[in-house]
Amino acid sequence: MIGDRDRRQIVRTLLALRQARCDEFPHELFDEFAWNILLHLFYAHALNEAVSVATISDRAGTSETAGRRWIEHLVMADQVESTLAMDDLRMTATAIDAMRKYVDRVKALGVEQLNDLA
Repeated sequence: MIGDRDRRQIVRTLLALRQARCDEFPHELFDEFAWNILLHLFYAHALNEAVSVATISDRAGTSETAGRRWIEHLVMADQVESTLAMDDLRMTATAIDAMRKYVDRVKALGVEQLNDLA
């Protein structure tokens, strides 16, 4: 069983791979802002870091306005919770559990070996 520290490294590799993909191909082909937001929120969770809409939107590669819309969808889907001012975004326990399972499956596939590439 791995901990969130190890999962954080795998998520960092996944984010680096996504960025590399966007560096080489038109980003319009791969707009997955909700997924980017969830990956970045899990990384922040593993660091015990609070993030705002502005911060997470920037990290996810979208405008703050679009970020707010995506976050509203994620809140309605019970994946994200936030304060009224949206200055403290966090994944729900359900989303954290799902992301842990996902990252554990990624690790089982051997993707953590890609850390040398990222």
